[in-house]
Amino acid sequence: MPSPRLTCALEGSKSSRRNPAGKEEASVKSGTSEATIGRTDMSLPPIIIPSPERDRCLNEHVPYRIKMLQGLDAWVATGGRKSPLEPVFPSIFESALIACRWSGNFLGLGANRKGVLHAIKKRHAGGGDVFSIDLGGRLVDPNALAKPDAELLGRVILGANVATAHPTREGIHLIWSGSGSAAWDDVRSAAPFLVSKIKLHLYDVLGIPVPLWKRR
Repeated sequence: MPSPRLTCALEGSKSSRRNPAGKEEASVKSGTSEATIGRTDMSLPPIIIPSPERDRCLNEHVPYRIKMLQGLDAWVATGGRKSPLEPVFPSIFESALIACRWSGNFLGLGANRKGVLHAIKKRHAGGGDVFSIDLGGRLVDPNALAKPDAELLGRVILGANVATAHPTREGIHLIWSGSGSAAWDDVRSAAPFLVSKIKLHLYDVLGIPVPLWKRR
């Protein structure tokens, strides 16, 4: 049986909210749900995911990626370079970078080879991929993002596409002007921004709080 929290009616009274970029987005007040106006256009319609799997996506898989995105906060909060987590900083940073790409793709965002953000409109030929619309949410319209935010996500997704997928030459670092601190600044900014977009375009639409991930 699906969790009672996930059987939400997608109706209610409209309101508006401002996203982190300062743009206004229409939404439906969450007494039943908060259905944010977003993108729903893809070459294929949303797929039907059976309730047990859908519950796991909402309560485990997505919160797990959110926790990865929050790893940078934990490193900073515990002292940064003096943190007891400093010895494993590479794994914290790389996992956050990978989670940025995962989250962007989940929300329907990709980047071309020049780091320009674009909307994903086709599913992978092999199938099996899941987007926010498949769980009852909305996709993010890249054209609705403020230009600095779109450029930020484009750089980070491109960086994750190349730097974490396989060994590459140093040319990829040109997207961050060859600076490690620039890469850090970008991922540090993109991670909480994507968390806010997942909340706004998925959980607020369903009218439920973002579940906390816990190790089983």
